[in-house]
Amino acid sequence: MVMMYELQGSIVLDPILWKDPPLVAVALDQQLIYKDYITASFSLPLDFKLSEGTHSISVELCNKKDDDTDLARGLDKAVNIRHIEFFGTSDPRFVWAGHYHPIYHPSWIDQQKQNGIVPEPVLTQHTYLGWNGIWYLDFSVPIFTWMHKIQSLGWIYD
Repeated sequence: MVMMYELQGSIVLDPILWKDPPLVAVALDQQLIYKDYITASFSLPLDFKLSEGTHSISVELCNKKDDDTDLARGLDKAVNIRHIEFFGTSDPRFVWAGHYHPIYHPSWIDQQKQNGIVPEPVLTQHTYLGWNGIWYLDFSVPIFTWMHKIQSLGWIYD
């Protein structure tokens, strides 16, 4: 018999924009649960019944173009993952546990390599999605055990 567990929480996303809003797709275990343009801070509820084991929440920035960044004026299009909450508990370590897979522009990669810098293919402890790409948070259910480990609260008896 498969054990099912309640998951109650939310993820808060902050858009950074100056002309066009970012298009964001959020998925749970690769199943799309939200996709739309966001123009203001947005809290997406995460209320599901999940089986015991490992699961993943992903946030994808889908529509950034080269001209969406104006360095001279300090303007950008991006999404910031402000926080994640489970059962009323939030901790910056929940967001920092994610890993971001940016899709770098080829000319930017070439520029970095000319300067002796090799961009990391996966960024950890990253909440600012400034490139098209996907941020993943892998977690286990029951969620309270995962939260306990992420918060470094000590040993848990198995």
